[in-house]
Order: sequence, then C-alpha cells, then structure tokens
Amino acid sequence: MSSENSSADDVRQVWDVVVVGAGPAGASAAYAAAVAGRRVLLLEKAELPRYKTCGGGIIGPSRDALPPGFELPLRDRVHAVTFSHNGRFTRTRRSKQMLFGLINRPEFDQQLVEHAQKAGAELRTGVTVQRVEQHGSAVPDRRTVAVVLQGGEVLLARAVVGADGSASRIGAHVGVKVDQVDLGLEVEIPVPDTVAEDWKGRVLIDWGPMPGSYGWVFPKGDTLTVGVISARGEGAATKRYLEEFVGRLGLAGFEPSISSGHLTRCRADDSPLSRGRVLVCGDAAGLLEPWTREGISFALRSGRLAGSGRCGSPRRTTRWTRAARPSTTRSRSRPGSEWR
Repeated sequence: MSSENSSADDVRQVWDVVVVGAGPAGASAAYAAAVAGRRVLLLEKAELPRYKTCGGGIIGPSRDALPPGFELPLRDRVHAVTFSHNGRFTRTRRSKQMLFGLINRPEFDQQLVEHAQKAGAELRTGVTVQRVEQHGSAVPDRRTVAVVLQGGEVLLARAVVGADGSASRIGAHVGVKVDQVDLGLEVEIPVPDTVAEDWKGRVLIDWGPMPGSYGWVFPKGDTLTVGVISARGEGAATKRYLEEFVGRLGLAGFEPSISSGHLTRCRADDSPLSRGRVLVCGDAAGLLEPWTREGISFALRSGRLAGSGRCGSPRRTTRWTRAARPSTTRSRSRPGSEWR
C-alpha cells in the first residue's frame, strides 16, 4: 500500500495497482509492480490454467522480457521454416541456430502468474470487471480509480492496468482505436509419433488465398497447432481455407482436441494508451505486429512497462505512453536474428 494517506486507505482498502487480465501482459504488469514494492491485485475472469487461441511462438524479445529465473516451458525448438503459397512453391530454410521456441499458453501463462504471486501480487480468479470509473460517487478522490465488478463489488486503486484482451472493456474506457481487425481460426491436433517426428523442429508458414492471409503449423510434441488468419468479414472463406489447409497437410483424419477462433485488433497510430490513471497494454492496447499478428512479445514488454513504476499519476502515465510507443513499430529484423 502506498504510504501517502495510509490512514485514509486503511478505512477502505486501496490497492496501488489493480491489473485486469492474467495473460502475458497482465501477469508481466503485476510482476513488475509487485517487484517495485506496490500492493498489486491481479484479476482474471477465468480459472487458471485456461486455453487461449494462440500459435505460441516465443521470439527473442519475448524471452528477453521474461522475469529473471523464468524457465520457458518449451514444447519445441524451431530450426527450420517451410514456406509455401496456398500449398504450392514449397521451400524450406534451415538454421544451425534456434530461430524461436514454441509453448502452450496454459502452461506459459500459469507460470507467469506464479512469478507475479511470488513477487507479492494477489490473484483473484473467476471475477468479471464491468467497468472502471475515474469520476462519480464510487470514486472517493481524484487520485483513485474505482473498478466495478459484476455483482456490484467495487475495488479501489491508485492505478489500473487493462490487460483484458482484444475485446477489452478497459480499452473502451481509454478510447483505444484500431485500424486492422482479423479473424484467426485454430485447431490443436494430436498426432501419432511418426507424424510428430516429421514436424519436430520445423514450422510451416503458408501464404493464403486471400490478401493478408496465412496459415501455420507449429509442432508441440505429440500435438500440432494448426491455424489460419485473414481479415474479419471473410469468415466463410477463412473457415474453408483452414479446412483445405488441414486436408492438404494430410491431417484431416485426426480429430482435433480443441477448435477455437479469435479476433485480433491492431491499434491505429494515434490510439491512446492511457486515460488519467488507467493504462492499457498487450492486446487490450492493440499492440501486435500487423503482418504476423504476433502479440506475446508486445504483451510482455508493454506489461512490464505498465507495471514498472510508470503508472499511478497522469504524469507517469504520459511517460508510459512515450516509452511504449517504440514497441508498436513494425519489426524489420531478419527472422530469428533477435533470438541470438
């Protein structure tokens, strides 16, 4: 708890930071804030661990943004990438060095949350945030934000970090603007050892039939994560692309253990990252690479920035906005170069 006005805070508990969402962005924010000595409450609407639609690729900037001592729960290490164009013109490029790693999100996210808890953050699961208020009867003073939960419970905080995904309610409060929305469809396909061995250490990237679309195969031991993505509004064509993609790969005979979909949203260049004492990070801020739609590295980095002391006052949120903007620029590095 902040030492400032601690006697007033004792009457009704006021958290230094409330983080909404316990994915990579939220867990990173909670960890950074807790390490900085703040009283942190991390809220998650689901029970952990939980599945998330995500390829699970971990590139160099993701690794570099992890807490000290964090051991990546890698399911595979990628040394080869096969490229194709709608199933044709196949080419494979190999590297003696590891290009990137592959994880399953339930394990990865759970481990990040555990690091935040060990640092001192408190976790509450199974709670849904309806809205945040910076003015009104629920807000005792201008230094406090009210977090209103489903059911009417009100939590008070000196700062709120929104990390509640691409359909973020906190993002709506901040006024996040997006200029690119895409639909990703994904299946998790358990495969026999012979198939798993053929894919070990190699991923496939397939340029799709629609503009801006592509498909992927990410091997994770005895399971292949197979997905496609394209612009929102092409739902039927995207679904057909996935079905044909799986069929071309010879995987149609295997029953998926999970089938899921997800909308990704990429921020507009002039989209805000904060409003008063409320910040957003990760998917909630629309922070992702607009071509690959990779978001884990942006989530980890922006979450760490949001929780590492650049929150709690309008002046600090302005500094956070300036610090976060460079991480939203498009990647120009050669694939794999950032891992080394």
